[in-house]
Amino acid sequence: MTNFQIDDITWNDLSMEEVYEKLNTAQSSVGQESLKRILRTTLMEESALRERSRRAAYFSRQEQARNDITRIFRDLGKTKKLSLYEYIFRFHEVKPASNALHYLLIVLLLAAITMIFLRPVIGILSLVVMFVINISTYFKYKAEIESYFMCFKYIVRMLRAGSRICRYVFPGEHPFGDLLREMEQDLTVLAPMKRGSWLLTNSVSGSLVDVVMDYVRMLFHVDIIKFNSLRKLAEDQTDTIDHLFRTLGELEADLCI
Repeated sequence: MTNFQIDDITWNDLSMEEVYEKLNTAQSSVGQESLKRILRTTLMEESALRERSRRAAYFSRQEQARNDITRIFRDLGKTKKLSLYEYIFRFHEVKPASNALHYLLIVLLLAAITMIFLRPVIGILSLVVMFVINISTYFKYKAEIESYFMCFKYIVRMLRAGSRICRYVFPGEHPFGDLLREMEQDLTVLAPMKRGSWLLTNSVSGSLVDVVMDYVRMLFHVDIIKFNSLRKLAEDQTDTIDHLFRTLGELEADLCI
C-alpha cells in the first residue's frame, strides 16, 4: 500500500480543519505545517506509525521533557502569513546579486565620516547625504527579497533550535535516537549557514544592542550582503533544509499528538 494525499473535498467533508485546530498546539511554523501535512497524507508503513506512537507516548509520560522541548519550539516561533515550506523550494527564483554596490556605499559612508575630521562642514553634509542614500537603497533591495529573507532568517533559527534539541539530555529511555542522528547530520551539512548568522537576526530580547544592530544593517547593509553570499548555499542544500524542516516538524507534531 502506498501513501496518498487526502483531497480538499474529502478534507472538508470530514471537517478535518476542525480536527487540525483541536490538535494544533504547535508553537512553531515547522510544527504547524508538519502537523497539517501528517493529517493530509496517509501513512501506511506500520513501523513508522509505531515509532510516531512511541515518541508521542514518551512525551505523555515525561512532563519535563515535554515542557523543555516545547520551550525550544516556542523560541523558534512562527512566520505569520509566510509559508516557510513553500519558500524553501523557491530560492532559485532570487536573481543572483552582486555585493559590489553595497561595498561601494560602505566605502563612501566611511569616507564621509573621515571627511568630518578634515573638512567638518563638507563632511557633515556628505554624511547626511550618505545616510539618506544608504538607508533608501537598503529598503529598496530589502523589499525585493523580503519573503526570501524572512525564510532565510527562519532557517537560521531552525539550525539553532536543532542544535539545542541535539544537546538536550532526554530523561530516561527515549525513542529519539534515529531522529536525533538524522538531525545532527543535517546540522553538520548546514553549519556554514550559521557563520555570521548574527548579522541576519536579532535576539528576542529587544535590547539596546538589537536597536543599534538595526541601524548598522540599514547603514552598512550587512544582512543583505550576508544573504547574497549564502543564497547559493541555501539553493544547493534545499534537500537538506527540507529534511531538517520535516524532522523538526515531526518532533513537534509528536508533542501535539
